[in-house]
Amino acid sequence: MNSKEIILTVLEASGGSVQGKTRLQKVIYFLSILLDVDLNYEPHYFGPYSGFVDESLMDLTGIGFVKESCTGFGYPDKKGFEYRRFDYEITPDGNKLLENIKEKSEGDYEKVLTAVAELGELPDYFVLSIAAKIFYVIREKGEVTRRGFKEEARKLEWGDIDDGNIDTALDFLTSRGFVTITKET
Repeated sequence: MNSKEIILTVLEASGGSVQGKTRLQKVIYFLSILLDVDLNYEPHYFGPYSGFVDESLMDLTGIGFVKESCTGFGYPDKKGFEYRRFDYEITPDGNKLLENIKEKSEGDYEKVLTAVAELGELPDYFVLSIAAKIFYVIREKGEVTRRGFKEEARKLEWGDIDDGNIDTALDFLTSRGFVTITKET
């Protein structure tokens, strides 16, 4: 499956829509790992990000297969821009395309659905983002301590991540079999 087909399938498997571009990026990041598909994820402000996936999402939106809506929150970030969230919903035309994808997918469609089901109920976008950051560092560096992760997070300009959020993210990662935790010495 290509990235556009994966996006449409994820939207369908998520009840037809996903709230937040960050959330969608992180769900697809974890799916790319489960499905062993390289979607060119790189470190970014909110964790692993794929320009390739973002471009595919823009294409789907531009063609009319996915509807994008924006919710402003009425207050500015540090740079003076309003905080806002972009939500994505599959359109009727997107559903028609998805029917074609199902027919020609040769089992890939079912693999994506199974992978989404394996992820289970997801934490909020913030914790999902931290989980993706932790897993990205582990994949790049191998085994890593909490202190080692925090150092890498600072190097990647992800800021200071508190221990409570790390614990919640690790709970997500361990419960899905992405990592195992050993005691630090």
